[in-house]
Amino acid sequence: MDANTSDSSQDSLNANPQKQYEKLTQLDFLTLEMMGISLEELRALLDEEELQAYFAFLRRQSSDLDSTGP
Repeated sequence: MDANTSDSSQDSLNANPQKQYEKLTQLDFLTLEMMGISLEELRALLDEEELQAYFAFLRRQSSDLDSTGP
């Protein structure tokens, strides 16, 4: 690999930081839930897709708790 190839790949990564973005995991969602972050704070932190995924995670968690009760 020469210096030009390395520089151009680095430039393309810096030009579009969204490509470096990783999806939130269930552990991330659990952490947000445990922190007790308000809806306004969640809207500031998460984009619409992440917010929907977070609420889906909460529904699954609630459903799992309901189904494992006595």
